[in-house]
Amino acid sequence: MNFRNATSRHNKELVESLQLLTELISIDSQTKNRAGVNRAQDFLEKILKNIGMNVNRIPHSDQLSGDLLVADYGGHDLPVINLICHVDTVLPPDKSQPFHINYPSNHITGSGVADDKAGVVIAIQALKQLIQNDSFTHFKVRLISSPSEEAGSIGWRSYFSDFGRNAVANLGLEPSMGNGDIIVSRNGNRWYQIKVKGKSSHAGRFGEKSINASHELSRMIYEFHKLNNYDKKIKLNVGSFSGGAGHYNITCGEAEAKLDVRYPCFSSRDQLHLSILDILKNPQCPCYLTGDFSQIEWFLEDDCPPLPFQNMNMNLVDQYLHRTQLIEERKIAGVHSGGAADINYFTTPTNFNLDGLGAVGAGLHTRSEYVEISSLLTRRMALNSLIKSILDDLSHHNSQTHEEFYITGDTL
Repeated sequence: MNFRNATSRHNKELVESLQLLTELISIDSQTKNRAGVNRAQDFLEKILKNIGMNVNRIPHSDQLSGDLLVADYGGHDLPVINLICHVDTVLPPDKSQPFHINYPSNHITGSGVADDKAGVVIAIQALKQLIQNDSFTHFKVRLISSPSEEAGSIGWRSYFSDFGRNAVANLGLEPSMGNGDIIVSRNGNRWYQIKVKGKSSHAGRFGEKSINASHELSRMIYEFHKLNNYDKKIKLNVGSFSGGAGHYNITCGEAEAKLDVRYPCFSSRDQLHLSILDILKNPQCPCYLTGDFSQIEWFLEDDCPPLPFQNMNMNLVDQYLHRTQLIEERKIAGVHSGGAADINYFTTPTNFNLDGLGAVGAGLHTRSEYVEISSLLTRRMALNSLIKSILDDLSHHNSQTHEEFYITGDTL
């Protein structure tokens, strides 16, 4: 972004955004730190209330995470636009230096700065602009801040589905790609917990019943690997494998693995599931004496739907890309991401869904995680412009009214 043409109002906003971001980064809101996550939600709640939003906190029913924060502004029975973000992080802040600002490189570095605390700040500033410009005559905005996105938001998915069903648009504030590209589709994922129970025995003796569970599981993993198809955006990964008693001379009696399966659409998910079941239901490593096979158990620990590409809404995506390219003076595109996010649970075939609308950053989940400072402003401006485009599109397709939606825009 060329700040030579920036107004003093924009410069003031950028300074304010940096202040909010550094305060938020300094809060240890690692997912497993429930108290810290709630402090981050406290921080967000105070700001949202100060700008006039209604805020609701929902404790986790099993106390497995911090509170879910849901805030809204606007009248009842109006079209809803969801803004989706999260305050939890993978890593805690560096105690000696929670953040580092390097103006020459246009970077601010810190744990969770891109994923997703800069996105939270962009949402705050976008909402502030909307409220100041009295933009809520014809729609309602809802902000959802998850306390446990990095752990799959377990316990909150039914809420997300409900919020998505009554919304015209779901806008995800996850970070963009490192080059500024936004996310128009995401893989879904399933986590299979697999347990194999064989028969332990002395490894050197003959004449004893012996069913090696690790041999069976290893064979299955080899078969899982064959299902990978990177051209079709299908990935299978065994993230954990364990078994046996830790000895050389004992046949492995039990073994287990965690299988992560990524897929771009429901049809590929269903086809993969059938292939995985075929492998699980047909063991191939019997006891050499009895012919008995291992007992195989499995269950789904996570089942996240995909965020499919919606060609019908490409005009809105193109408008966002065009606007952002003008502001930032660089070429960006809408791309597919192999990772899942909370927005996956919000999507329906009829609403508009777009993610990666947070800050431009990279190095996620590492100590070198950073965002481009200027993107705190440019992506906020682009977000407000997108909301205006969504409302204009609603107005165009609404046969019951000829009124125009209007949100004051930003210019540089």
